[in-house]
Amino acid sequence: MAKGDLITFQDDDDGSCRNRIEFQYEMMKKYGVAHVNLSWQRYKDEYNCKRLDFEPTEKDILTTDQILKLADKTKPRIFKHPFARIGSRRPVQRFFRDLICKHLIDWTPYPGAANSPLVDKKVFERCSWRRLYERTRPSIKGRGCDRDFNFSVAKTFKSSIIVMAPLYLWRTKWENCDFRDEKYRPK
Repeated sequence: MAKGDLITFQDDDDGSCRNRIEFQYEMMKKYGVAHVNLSWQRYKDEYNCKRLDFEPTEKDILTTDQILKLADKTKPRIFKHPFARIGSRRPVQRFFRDLICKHLIDWTPYPGAANSPLVDKKVFERCSWRRLYERTRPSIKGRGCDRDFNFSVAKTFKSSIIVMAPLYLWRTKWENCDFRDEKYRPK
C-alpha cells in the first residue's frame, strides 16, 4: 500500500535514532544501491528518537559482494526449503527438523539489523516476505522472515550494503558488544 519510491519499516516494540532513515538514504545515494541495512544497539528509552552522528569508514561498510558471499555460505545445500511443512509438534518431525538444523544448515546470522532496511520500491516487484515453509534462509528457530527477505534481495538485485552504524534500537536483553563505547550513545 506504500506509495513512495522508498520503503522502510521497523518492529513495533523497537525504536530508532532520529536520523536513521536520513542516514540510510544518504548511504543509498552515496553507494548507488537499492537496499541499505544498519546495525543495532540495545533499546533504551533515553536513546529513542535521539540523534547519533556516525561517520562510517570503509571498514564499517559490508559491500554487496560480502553479503552475497554470506548468502551463498548460508544457502541450503540439500533442502531448498529447510522447514517445508515440517511441524514441531510431532516427535518424529521435530527430530528430523532438529537434525537438519544442527548438521545441514549454516546458521550464520544476517549481519546488522535485518528488520529495518531502507529499500527501493522496485524491490517488492521481485522479492517479498515468504511464508514459513517457503523460506530458504529462516532463522534457527524457523521464523526469520527478515533474514530470508534480506538475503533474497541481495541475491536478486546484487545492490545491497550494510552499514555497521547502530542507529536501530532493538528491544533485547543483550548488548551489541561492537557498540559499547560512549561515542555510540545517541544524544
